[in-house]
Amino acid sequence: MSEIYDVIYYPISESKDLKKVYPDAVIEDASDFVHEGRFSIRVQDDKKSYYENIIKLGYYDASLMFRMRLNEDDTELKEVIDRLLKSKGATK
Repeated sequence: MSEIYDVIYYPISESKDLKKVYPDAVIEDASDFVHEGRFSIRVQDDKKSYYENIIKLGYYDASLMFRMRLNEDDTELKEVIDRLLKSKGATK
């Protein structure tokens, strides 16, 4: 388990589902004068579990970390995606 930091490009009001899964997470408004409607999240988790949770909760399309890893050769991310597709575990 390690500290994971991510930026989600949704308004902070959309962070409720993540707060349910990660009650100890530090969630802060990450908007600035260039980017509005985004929040940061800092959690203790392993990457596979975090990837799985943001996919299941529907945040994958707005997660900076997810999008960056998707463009790389990230074996852990691909394993999570394959497992969820087989089990139909993504909700959105």
